[in-house]
Amino acid sequence: MGADIVIGSNVSTGLLPKEKVNNAIQVLMQIAFFKEAEDTRREIALSDIYIPIPVDNYTSASFNKAIEIIETGLNEGDKWYPVFKHLADSLNAIYGHQAITTDRLPKVDSIKITSIDVEGLKNTTDDFFVHMMGYYNNRYYTPEKLGKW
Repeated sequence: MGADIVIGSNVSTGLLPKEKVNNAIQVLMQIAFFKEAEDTRREIALSDIYIPIPVDNYTSASFNKAIEIIETGLNEGDKWYPVFKHLADSLNAIYGHQAITTDRLPKVDSIKITSIDVEGLKNTTDDFFVHMMGYYNNRYYTPEKLGKW
């Protein structure tokens, strides 16, 4: 897509070692995630910087551990800060300091959405999804409303 530096990360645990596959559910999960594990392996190789996140103690059902999982990610981010600071300083030395644009929405009172295209849904309809997001065709929305999503 044109990026000069690709930073990758993965928050899935991947496949279990064969010694830990003990029941039919685990066999089915291994089958379900086999392609994802192979894709991840290839995509890691495409990253200039890869940040592994230690999530082996969590599953897709670890909803009650959300704060702990977020803290794990923040701790990993803190560890990688010196790498990214050095990278930013190097790029700034070459290209000069780049201003960060924090408010990229247009300075208007409202924007009219005339149509909405949704791609990739499998378990619901486009209309249901769009309405759950609170958007409708041919209506005006403030930049603040649009910025919430």
